[in-house]
Amino acid sequence: MAKAGPTLEYETARREVRRGLEELWRFLKARLAPEALAAAVRHRLLAIAADVDRLRESDGHDRWREEVRSISIFQQVCGG
Repeated sequence: MAKAGPTLEYETARREVRRGLEELWRFLKARLAPEALAAAVRHRLLAIAADVDRLRESDGHDRWREEVRSISIFQQVCGG
């Protein structure tokens, strides 16, 4: 029996954290001169992103996400 997927709240929060980090990175890159964007800031943002990715990898829902992705692709291809 396949493991149930994550709750909607969990998956939404995980995606929002990841998206927020990516938006913060783009904002900082656009607003700060390259030399002002300290390696420590970049390193910390990458570390947080890695933590979020590790959360995704360890939560046991990768199979569910792949199934959902496959269904979505199938619907797009078949016009569903």
